[in-house]
Amino acid sequence: MLKYLLHFLLLFLLSFNICKAQSVSSDSTTSIIEKDKPPHSPKKAAIYAAALPGLGQIYNKKYWKLPLVYGGIGTSVYFIIRNNRFYNDFFQAYKARVDDDVNTIDIWYPDLPDGVVLQNLETTRNWLEISYIATLGVYLLQIVDATVDAHFFNFDVSDDLSLNVKPYFQTLPNQTAGLTLTLNLKK
Repeated sequence: MLKYLLHFLLLFLLSFNICKAQSVSSDSTTSIIEKDKPPHSPKKAAIYAAALPGLGQIYNKKYWKLPLVYGGIGTSVYFIIRNNRFYNDFFQAYKARVDDDVNTIDIWYPDLPDGVVLQNLETTRNWLEISYIATLGVYLLQIVDATVDAHFFNFDVSDDLSLNVKPYFQTLPNQTAGLTLTLNLKK
């Protein structure tokens, strides 16, 4: 499974060279990218986010996302530490029970039967693995967020954009109903 995750991560990082968000038209009336802003690099945002979580969001000037990034990573790391502690306790209890030495006693969970200790050991190992995967997921998600945000950094979302939605009915030759969407760009 780790091999597949590493292959996915490698393909994901290599795909940034071929991604494009939008093209710039030479006609100024149809261009939705403001030309007076400096270029903003999605590749640079992805590299910053990969180097230090949250740095890509700082590069994109989306400071409000920093608590979300560090909250997600902090929560995931908390569960790694917590599940690792429980796993180690159940492992020591199980090891003390299957040890052939009569002087070794289970001081962690002496009231639990052997089967329950083994089942809890397996369960906490599964939760520990899920915690590692969740941490990796949050880390990759913040890289994707920084990259997508950088693609749309110069995208115009001013009040001059409007979307009209109207019902559409056609009776001849076949009865058809639908919606008409009209996007107006006013400059």
